[in-house]
Amino acid sequence: MNSSPGAWMLIFCKPKKTFLFGKRGKRMRKPNLWNLFGGHLNDGETFEEGVVRELDEEAGITPEEHLGNLPGGLPFLQVGQVTGIREMRYFLMVTETEISPELDYEHKAYGWFHFDDLPDNVNRPTDIAINIGLFLKAMNLV
Repeated sequence: MNSSPGAWMLIFCKPKKTFLFGKRGKRMRKPNLWNLFGGHLNDGETFEEGVVRELDEEAGITPEEHLGNLPGGLPFLQVGQVTGIREMRYFLMVTETEISPELDYEHKAYGWFHFDDLPDNVNRPTDIAINIGLFLKAMNLV
């Protein structure tokens, strides 16, 4: 089991009430699973720095492009944290459109999903986010 800390971004399209997921490529560990964009932190990296780096690397998205969609004009905010074998933090970014990510080699597809139709085959960090109610929390924040 991975014990390194990690950070993931929930990306919510407010007008359509949908969430963005990436689908892992077949050459990746745990292929074909849907997941939030994010992952482990590099040495010396904060959770905020890590989630921004992972989002840019995996999807070509920078939160600063979406300023003003959250209270206080923030580009993103922390919405959850799980501490156990691995510390995991979850952040929320809100968009006004269903943006098209520029996927890296880790992902073969992406999809926008309504809360009532989230994919079943998800990776563990994404499953945890669903089970602790972060998607509902995200919708209620905006």
